[in-house]
Amino acid sequence: MIKHLIFSKKTSIILVMLCLFSAFIARAQQADAKLRMVLKTIHKTSGEGIPLSVIEVVSANKTIGVGSSDFDGFSVVNLQAKDIINNSITLRVNAINCKPFEQTYTVNQDIKITIKLEKGTSKFKNRKEREEFLRKTPGIPIDVCGTDDVEEEVKLAELVELEEEWEFVEIEGQLVPLKEKLIQLERTLLDFKFPIDSTGFSKFKHSKFLKNGNAVDFIIQPKNTHVIDFNKDGLQDIIYQNTEHYTETILFINNGSSFIEIYTTPGKLIDIQLGDKTLISIFSNAIGCFEKKIFSYVTIDTYNVMSTYKLWLHYETIINNLDSSFTQRKVTGILRTQPIVDNQHKEEICTREPRKGNQIDTLINQPVTVIKQQDNWLLVLYEKTTKETNYATIGWIKN
Repeated sequence: MIKHLIFSKKTSIILVMLCLFSAFIARAQQADAKLRMVLKTIHKTSGEGIPLSVIEVVSANKTIGVGSSDFDGFSVVNLQAKDIINNSITLRVNAINCKPFEQTYTVNQDIKITIKLEKGTSKFKNRKEREEFLRKTPGIPIDVCGTDDVEEEVKLAELVELEEEWEFVEIEGQLVPLKEKLIQLERTLLDFKFPIDSTGFSKFKHSKFLKNGNAVDFIIQPKNTHVIDFNKDGLQDIIYQNTEHYTETILFINNGSSFIEIYTTPGKLIDIQLGDKTLISIFSNAIGCFEKKIFSYVTIDTYNVMSTYKLWLHYETIINNLDSSFTQRKVTGILRTQPIVDNQHKEEICTREPRKGNQIDTLINQPVTVIKQQDNWLLVLYEKTTKETNYATIGWIKN
């Protein structure tokens, strides 16, 4: 009986110790518990993601977390649960050219929040002002907000390409109609030359120009440089016409210490339109074995996000005397380079691959934009998306 009582006392002591230890572990785990916030910052009207926004998470008037959105507008902020007082947090968000945002939320678990910002007067208008804002704002360490990473991302962000609708290109809230772009294309095919303006290049002639991360392997010719601030950050950028082997257009962005290549494509600069987004048009003529003419649109906004779109047409396809109005319809037939039927088997000049006459593609009940009618033929614009690119082709199809 005594032994049994002694055993029972030992057991009780052990149980008490286990309970105390469990309670200690539970409190420790609670103290270390984290809450994950997935945030997406977007424009209230367009729904587009806003990059480089600065997000401050506050609870009981104390900053408990900070974040910076990526170039799709996403950010992840991990919080210590013990720092959240009364399950209440306040988000303070600032972004380039957007009104400051502040809103309070109740949270007790991982959460996803979409933050909708309105365009308006902001606390910073470009990257430089953003850095200054981070330095001066108490509670937001500049390194915590990923400024170094952001600067590195800024150098690479221009490589991000977002697909756009072809029918219209948006510039400063206005739509540039398709016909205007085709008229521009027609003018370009008549050997239009864009006036290159190298004013101001002299102070950059000793700057470092980086292509694919390395110093350029050609000498920058002042006469081929067009100096322009195409991303509206207050720094002069450069559009360069490289004619060393063939004509190519290179966009160099000024990061304050050097010029970094963000886009290169064959062809010559033919137009620049400034707005909220800068629209740069480039034309590449058919040359050698390459039988296509390419009309490229490149848009760059104030966040350094770049979008591209390409229009292709065969060198035999002539653009002139377009209809006064365009129509959209679905068609079935063979898309051809000219308004004649040619199914003769041929070989490509350089590749020796078989080709059937002047055929481009076969369309089966496909939507097209009719830009010209000629007898029983239609000149149409056919949009096509592949894994590699998003482009449109112009060709003839029988009505």
